[in-house]
Amino acid sequence: MLKYNQGALDVASVAGTDLRRGLALLIDALNRQVIVVGSLAVALKERILAPARLVVGKEALAEARAACEIIPLVLRSRIGDAAALMAAFTQLSARRALTEVAE
Repeated sequence: MLKYNQGALDVASVAGTDLRRGLALLIDALNRQVIVVGSLAVALKERILAPARLVVGKEALAEARAACEIIPLVLRSRIGDAAALMAAFTQLSARRALTEVAE
């Protein structure tokens, strides 16, 4: 569907270029080896990742950029399942911490 809609392709390209702002900051500040982009990258793939990588290549510090890979989320449509598990683990940890404080 997206490949037939030039307006949608243009939006994806702009979004990918704008994505670089946050990515370049993360790469420079945290010196990450991998940045995983979630559902947007799963849906749009290289339509959003390619412009992001191109601009990050120009804006991030050279050493940090060379050490960092930008990839789409591997979980794809299962991201909701992982989010639900993380919410459950967070809730369980919070309850345990509150119980320990109360004792």
